[in-house]
Amino acid sequence: MNEKISFVKDIPEFGWVVGSGFYLQEVEKILFQREEELKNRLKETVMAVVATSIMIIFVILMGMFFISKKLRLMLQKYERNLLVNNRQIRSQKKVFQTLFEKSTDGILIMQEDVCVDCNEAIVKMFRAKSKNDLIGLTLQDISPEFQDDGENSAIKAKRTNQMAYARGVHKFEWIAKAFDEELFWISIVLTTIEMEDGTIQHYSIRNITARKRLELENERQREQLLHQIKHDTLTNLPNRVLLSDRLSQAIKKADRDKKIVAVLFVDIDKFKIINDTLGHESGDMVLVKIADRLRQNIRQTDTAARLSGDEFIVLIDGCEDVNSVILVVKKIISAFQEPFLIKNESLKVTTSMGISIYPNDGESAQKLLKNADIAMYKAKQEGKNRYKFFAQSMNDETVEHIEMEKNIILGLSRGEFLMYYQPQINIINGNIVGFEALIRWIHPEKGFIPPSYFIPIAEESDLIIDLGDWVLKEAMTQISKWYNMGLNPGKVAINFAGKQLESSGLFSLVEETLKSTQCKPEWIEIEIVERFIMKDVEKSIALLSSFRDLNIDISIDDFGTGYSSLAYLKHLPITKLKIDQSFVRNLSQSREDRAIAKTIIELGKGLGLKVLAEGVENEEEQSFLSYNGCELMQGYLFGKPLPADKAQEMLEAQ
Repeated sequence: MNEKISFVKDIPEFGWVVGSGFYLQEVEKILFQREEELKNRLKETVMAVVATSIMIIFVILMGMFFISKKLRLMLQKYERNLLVNNRQIRSQKKVFQTLFEKSTDGILIMQEDVCVDCNEAIVKMFRAKSKNDLIGLTLQDISPEFQDDGENSAIKAKRTNQMAYARGVHKFEWIAKAFDEELFWISIVLTTIEMEDGTIQHYSIRNITARKRLELENERQREQLLHQIKHDTLTNLPNRVLLSDRLSQAIKKADRDKKIVAVLFVDIDKFKIINDTLGHESGDMVLVKIADRLRQNIRQTDTAARLSGDEFIVLIDGCEDVNSVILVVKKIISAFQEPFLIKNESLKVTTSMGISIYPNDGESAQKLLKNADIAMYKAKQEGKNRYKFFAQSMNDETVEHIEMEKNIILGLSRGEFLMYYQPQINIINGNIVGFEALIRWIHPEKGFIPPSYFIPIAEESDLIIDLGDWVLKEAMTQISKWYNMGLNPGKVAINFAGKQLESSGLFSLVEETLKSTQCKPEWIEIEIVERFIMKDVEKSIALLSSFRDLNIDISIDDFGTGYSSLAYLKHLPITKLKIDQSFVRNLSQSREDRAIAKTIIELGKGLGLKVLAEGVENEEEQSFLSYNGCELMQGYLFGKPLPADKAQEMLEAQ
């Protein structure tokens, strides 16, 4: 019987009754089918899970196999690398050990500033017996107490270690002390290495003593060269370069402090004569002693310098007023009162000094030096052995000198110069025995210009040579004219300046002029100032001998005022001595001048020379000279210098 099951549901809201039903046999059938389906599905699921698990297990196994193989390969490679690294480490250790021991540079290993190891180079460098002598020492233990800069070695070692700690590496130079107490220079490269058990200090050390000595020598030579550039080689005083720098600085300081600066230009009086007569070696000795005396008699703040030759400069710095300057000047003058001892001979030296003041006399170093130089020349013109402060009028005078040099050149080209002739008389018979040729200048605007004014200006330049050449030609031309006229003028005396004598072409010029003017050598007498002969005696003898070979007479002018030596005088090929007028004009008043004049006359006779007295102006002078044997005289008593036509009248009257 097929049973049926029904289900009924009442729905009162709508007034409905709903029902459903089904047969049990069909339900069971459906459930059986569903159960079978579920079993089949379960079976399939189990099979799928098993298959999947098997696959996963396989994959895992394969992965583990691959990984294990890789790990094995990696372990093998690591093992090989480890073996190689061990061999390299051992090799590097051996190399390092070899380098450490055999390095030419010394190596110190320190820990906590104490030596724990070192190489053989260090042992040799410090002259130790073995490493054990160095183990346990600090850097200051193998160093002198103080380093080259004056710093204590222990303090400096601590400071250098701190710098190495901060930077990692620090390079420095050091003075070390060997075990035999000898000091030497080393160069250190200090490297700090942090280790687990502390800090290691690696000192790479090289002996640089030879290099340091070379550096010190080079530095000494450099300083010496710089010193030579700024100092005079003879006196070791500052030269113009250093003086200019110091003077410029002094001006700036004085301007800031409202003070004054003085420049003292010091020139040695008659140093040229000293140098010529005593020789250059003695002259240099005088210059050195002068430098020392200047240096010792100025303040520490002042500067004594040498410009050139016998010219010195004293820079007086930071003065309150001119009185402070005068105190220094007077101290210098007083210092020169004491004679100089040169080769066991006492020598009195005087100076002429010119002073310029900042800011009144110039605001630059160049201007102050120039004005001090001008003032010095003024002191010389006023008689030497004195000092003069610069005044603007002196500068005007210098400008005038420059203008005068230009006028001399123009005067020669325009024929403004004339020759005058002063007669020389033989008092025995009253006859004219010669003339002294004297140059005169008639300027078209300024009129007559005294020789005493323009000749010193010409002598300061080469213009004196041009004037001398003109005088030589004019005098020879005139004496030839007189002889050709049948007159008997005797000899014409021609003065030669120092620069003419130093000219290499003088002898040739005289020969050429003799030919061009048809003048005979025996009509000529050359007058040379005594000091120029003694400048270079050997050269003078050679030159004068050449003139004497031409039959030209030679006279020493101003005899007795120079520094001639009788030992040389007898070898000079001279024919006449002229007694200087400075001795003649004082014959009536000076016992000394009378003695000198008399001695010169006797000396001339003893040497077989003619003697002529110049500057004779009265009968008393003539009488004394004549009584003592002087026969030749020249002066206003017998005639003033005359132009050629007036001198010719005297000859014609004779």
